[in-house]
Amino acid sequence: MTGIDNIKGRIMADAEAKASEIVDDAEIKAEEILAKAKEKAVDKVKEIERKSIYDANERKRIIHSMVELSIRKDILAAKQEVLCQVFDEVQERIDALTGDEYEKILISMLLKTIEPGNEDIVISKNDVSRISPEFVKKVNEEFKKAGKSIELKMKMEDVEFGGGFIIKGKGIEINNSFKALLNMKRDEIEPIVAEMLF
Repeated sequence: MTGIDNIKGRIMADAEAKASEIVDDAEIKAEEILAKAKEKAVDKVKEIERKSIYDANERKRIIHSMVELSIRKDILAAKQEVLCQVFDEVQERIDALTGDEYEKILISMLLKTIEPGNEDIVISKNDVSRISPEFVKKVNEEFKKAGKSIELKMKMEDVEFGGGFIIKGKGIEINNSFKALLNMKRDEIEPIVAEMLF
């Protein structure tokens, strides 16, 4: 399994693990919303019946429709909040990677991304503590083992983009930050996570 496959697998495993915990909260919230909405609906119905029997049926229908719409909107908002929490949790876990594990993932990604040329790898200033001084040497050794004649140079710029890296070369810039990769894959992953949660 490759580094990115490991990340995808870890993301899915984390999402599944978090799903069972989060779905209980979402169901409780949905039940509370439904109970409150039902109370409101009952109160409104009683008020309408007191005012006018003639208008009661039409007003009931309107109020029930509005309550149902409100319930659907509240449940949808709760589901969206849960999904955001899952993706935030995944990002936090990725950001928490350290040492050899983190470097192995970066090296795997670099081997797949960089083609022979004169590229610089830019890392975020908050990655300085996560990457060893020998990192570039390790990467270049892996390139040699893979038969790629690349001499990678690493630059640290005063930018903060979380984990991952940006590749800069002649007229190119490729954003391989984990945040960018997660956002890019979110549309693909979100329906799968939502299906597991709900």
